[in-house]
Amino acid sequence: MKLHIGDRVKTTSDYCHLAYAGGGSPIQNGVVCQTRTLYGHESAVVDDGKHERFILNNYLTAIK
Repeated sequence: MKLHIGDRVKTTSDYCHLAYAGGGSPIQNGVVCQTRTLYGHESAVVDDGKHERFILNNYLTAIK
């Protein structure tokens, strides 16, 4: 899935599970503020107003 800066997104339950396991507080939804490719995977930096998290696009769903 191709995301663009300014897109509103929500995270999947798989991401929340990984984030808790990694010790970071997961975010439920937010706005894409950066996009980049990491090791061949599309990813985004998502800002929920309190935190910014670097998340692979596989764990994101665009909100229309």
